Amino acid sequence: MIADFDGGLLTNLAIAWASANLPKAHIESMMKLATDVFEDAHFAEEWLNRPNPATDDKPPIALVGTANGLKRVDTLINRLAYGIVA
Repeated sequence: MIADFDGGLLTNLAIAWASANLPKAHIESMMKLATDVFEDAHFAEEWLNRPNPATDDKPPIALVGTANGLKRVDTLINRLAYGIVA
């Protein structure tokens, strides 16, 4: 579960914000997709909560509160699953 991840201050702030502001179903669906793709729940949590150049240096989880952001993160994870980097 995302709240159980013990990361740095930025990660903890991202987790707290996501937990308070994002639909739980969005968080769970991105966590499941990332875990399926990365085959490691801990790495998936890290990846979702770490700023990423592909998400304008924001943690991907911070984008899933809107339909466009959810689609953007979903697309990014699926591109990684198929080896498409850019």
